Amino acid sequence: MLLTGTRRTATTRRLRDRPPSDPTFVHNSLMPADLLARLLTDLPAAVRAVDTGAVTSFDLVEAALEQAAAWEPRIHAFAWLDPARARRLASEADRARGRGAALGPLHGVPVALKDIIDTAGIPTENGTALH
Repeated sequence: MLLTGTRRTATTRRLRDRPPSDPTFVHNSLMPADLLARLLTDLPAAVRAVDTGAVTSFDLVEAALEQAAAWEPRIHAFAWLDPARARRLASEADRARGRGAALGPLHGVPVALKDIIDTAGIPTENGTALH
């Protein structure tokens, strides 16, 4: 996806007031929901959007969580998902970026890891109950 900019119109402002059950709802963002959702499939565009401030890490994580909630019952992609932790880490990344203390270009961009990668504080089952 190519992110070329967002006009702040009455339509995009109204998106903020829609309830979370509305499929076009975007938490605290003036970016249209379809553009925000497409950022989830284009890593370079997501990195640019977060880096330039076109979108916050929190908004991008929220969009990813909404997509996960919509698709997970059908595709069972996640062995473990912690929305509260994801939101907390996104907020921390936004604050760090605001202070000019980003840890690198991916700081604040949500990613999903395969269950075979050991990660501190996250259960790793290697796709099996046998260890």
